[in-house]
Amino acid sequence: MLELKKLYKIRNMCNNHKTISTPRALDYCLKNFYQPADVIVTRGPQVQKDSKRANYDACYLELNKYKVLHLTAKITPKYPGGFVALWKRSQTTNQIEPIDISDELDFVIISFQDDSHIGQYIFSQDTLIQNRIFSTNNQKGKLSFRIYPNWVDTKTKSAQLSQKWQNKNYVSFSDNKKTAIKLINSIFCQQTT
Repeated sequence: MLELKKLYKIRNMCNNHKTISTPRALDYCLKNFYQPADVIVTRGPQVQKDSKRANYDACYLELNKYKVLHLTAKITPKYPGGFVALWKRSQTTNQIEPIDISDELDFVIISFQDDSHIGQYIFSQDTLIQNRIFSTNNQKGKLSFRIYPNWVDTKTKSAQLSQKWQNKNYVSFSDNKKTAIKLINSIFCQQTT
């Protein structure tokens, strides 16, 4: 497994890390996977100080000028996969609400780690709209959702459908580093028209 012991050491440091700074696992991934893929941080990361989001390592950044929200999925003991709180705080009511298409996020990156795997889901805005995660004029959106890696046994039809679309967007850092770097490059180094 690719540097897995090193990645788990970083994960454990992140779990004990309480200060407001770039999440260490994200920092590691940026240095070891994104930079070799010619993806540079053009702004941020700006860590979210909201205490309800601190457990998810929420931070905003720009990668090659793309606006990105990074979160870390939480492993929960009762249910398979990981849990992600994906919301924003309203500037007018101070209540939480789903992220909206007007928030102009290009990607949401969700880091996922368990006992034997580490990687990231890289969801485009279009993917999150299509799967009813972001809100639009025609749909409410979601405040949170579960992610189901392909090695997780899903029991319900809903979980199986989620797993199918989600895993098209998963980049493994546990397997082949060159493959991961190539995938990241293909996502963030596209020519925009």
